[in-house]
Amino acid sequence: VMEAIVEEAEYTGYVAIEKAYPFGPSRYVVVVPTGEGGNACPASTYVFSFDAKVERVDGKREVAGCSELVEVVVEGNRLTVKKEGDGIVVFNGVVE
Repeated sequence: VMEAIVEEAEYTGYVAIEKAYPFGPSRYVVVVPTGEGGNACPASTYVFSFDAKVERVDGKREVAGCSELVEVVVEGNRLTVKKEGDGIVVFNGVVE
């Protein structure tokens, strides 16, 4: 899955699934921090939408900032992921 998220998957260092949020029977939004930045950026964080029915990533974005702390707020069909910068807003489980 990480090969669909980052250009150089072998350089991600650690990969951890922070959270996975279901949006229907086969759609998920997943928050994944990685160690690809080394000491310069302790955590690069990605948000991606995954369609389990066809087993593929259909949208991805990198969350701005290097913090290891990630804030996620879910309100109905809206999911917001923030670090120290502006947040990423996802509607209906589709990351654009």
